[in-house]
Parts: sequence; structure tokens; C-alpha cells
Amino acid sequence: MSQDAVNAWGIEIADECMFALLTAECSMGMEPEGVLGFTDESCAEVRTLGESSAGMKQAFAWLSMRGFVRLGKDEHGEHVVVIAEPKPARGSLTAEAA
Repeated sequence: MSQDAVNAWGIEIADECMFALLTAECSMGMEPEGVLGFTDESCAEVRTLGESSAGMKQAFAWLSMRGFVRLGKDEHGEHVVVIAEPKPARGSLTAEAA
């Protein structure tokens, strides 16, 4: 496996993991579909990204930089708008590929 392929695979894994972290910690009860609420370290819903958990801030920063999410605002506060879900990481590292 070339170094470029390893780097690309690592980015795919990071995308997938950050999206899993974001969706695991977010408040899913918002409508419409694709809109996620922020939560804090104790999983209580909060109104802004600034009040959210450290993991959620990192996941949001990564995913927004990669074009998967953006920050939305309404009368209830800020929220995550999912633009696209990352595709599952392809392939696997095996002894032959290393």
C-alpha cells in the first residue's frame, strides 16, 4: 500500500469516527432529519456549539472542515446540519499490504 493510499485511508477512518462521535453525543430529537442538537459533557442539551462537549466540538470542527456538516441557527439556538454522511472507510490493513 502506497503512502498516499495509507494517508487517504486514514482520512476516511477519521471522517467515519468523527461522524460516529458526533451522532453518539448529539440530541437526535430535532426535526427535520439531518439536524442534530448539541449536548454538553453530561449529555444535557445545550443551545450553542460553545457550550457543547469537547468531543462534540472536535468532531464538529473536523466534519465542517471536511464539508460534511455546517452550523445552523434558529429560534432555539445553534445546531448541526448534516450535509452528507461520510462513506465507510474502504479496505483494511493486512500484513501483505504493510
